[in-house]
Amino acid sequence: MSQGVGKRRLIVPTEEASTARPLRIAILLNEQVDLKLAFINQVHFDLTNAGHAAFFTEKSLVDLDLDVSKVRKFVEKTRADAWVVVAGPWDVLEWFSNCGIPAFALAGRFGGLPMAASKPNKIPALVEATRRLISLGHRRIVLLVGRDRRQSGPGRAEKPFLMEL
Repeated sequence: MSQGVGKRRLIVPTEEASTARPLRIAILLNEQVDLKLAFINQVHFDLTNAGHAAFFTEKSLVDLDLDVSKVRKFVEKTRADAWVVVAGPWDVLEWFSNCGIPAFALAGRFGGLPMAASKPNKIPALVEATRRLISLGHRRIVLLVGRDRRQSGPGRAEKPFLMEL
């Protein structure tokens, strides 16, 4: 619901939404180490607290070699009403956006895909940290990235970092 020009929209649950059945929501991590991230556990907690049966899948995208055909087979074998895909590569998210299964991209390369998605804006923090390291005299500054980033080239967050260097 609009609250006026320049103000945030307000989401008001309808009566139909309040009587909707709980969903079984699969959370597909990029890699198993993502379980240590506080915000990932917060997503799981919030979904569970909202009455859904949220669960982490036994395999991650890395376990599935970031391969769309392996992801498709895994999704078909997993009983879930909807999916949260964490830091998915573009081709995997493209498949989710086209397959008809409700999915939400949490970070990852979803630009231009017709799907629900959100990610943090890391660019200002990354640029500020890089400038600070340079101002302190550091000269061998690196940014560690996942395999999919190394294979597909610098993304939206990596390009400003490289420009600062």
